Amino acid sequence: MIHTSPQLTPREEHAFWLEILEDHAHFAHDHLAPEETADIQQAASYIQAFGALRKQLAAIPPGLPAAHADMIQFSRQAYPVANGYFRFEGSLQSRRILNRININLTPTYFNGTLLENEEYLRILSFYMQGMEFPELPLAALLDMWLEDQLGHAVLLRNVLDPVELLLTEKASGFSQLFQVHMTKNRALTGYLRFIAPGFPDQQQFAKEVRETVQQFYAFVVEVVRRYQGTTVLSRTTLRFLEHHFPESCYFLRKLALYDPSAGSFENCPLTKPSF
Repeated sequence: MIHTSPQLTPREEHAFWLEILEDHAHFAHDHLAPEETADIQQAASYIQAFGALRKQLAAIPPGLPAAHADMIQFSRQAYPVANGYFRFEGSLQSRRILNRININLTPTYFNGTLLENEEYLRILSFYMQGMEFPELPLAALLDMWLEDQLGHAVLLRNVLDPVELLLTEKASGFSQLFQVHMTKNRALTGYLRFIAPGFPDQQQFAKEVRETVQQFYAFVVEVVRRYQGTTVLSRTTLRFLEHHFPESCYFLRKLALYDPSAGSFENCPLTKPSF
């Protein structure tokens, strides 16, 4: 399906978040050591649960409002699964901090995935009541998704083979840009104590962030193309690389709610192309 509007329907929101959380469950599953059998089984059960919800969602008509009985029922089915997975990842994170589990993911990695899970739970808290959810204010939106983009840049740099110096340097450059953006967003957020949101510099900043996200997106497209052609050395998977695309497009679509000049989204899908 081609997405041309920044405003998402409830069905599109569900479809995006369920795919993202299913990916997160795959990543946890793939990075657990073989001896962590109970956690591997639990991660696998969440992969199946999110997959089942996605199949169920596909049978629901796309244009139903949040107040429709089918959407309310679906939201109430999705919430315990998303909340259960939130607590599962929280357990993985806390045990990783205390070195009580063998998993090749860092505690800060889980900060990012848990933050995203929390946002879906926030959205579901409204959907379960048949209500549309309030969009995040621009400052909060930037705070959340700039952290995500930074994480993607750092992870991409880390999964590339050390001999891929040109690519790792480019990834490092994007990580620095996202850190610069995060620093400015924190300052702009402070200004909101005494000035209304949407002041000119904040609007200009949102456009600068959009341009950086679009440039990084194009870079990841190139890395994926090379990965598929086996012309780049790494230790990652296609699912891990393509996970960047829907999250970036979601961020760009939400940014466009504050920037009417953002343009079309025909080439920015909310799903991974290969899965």
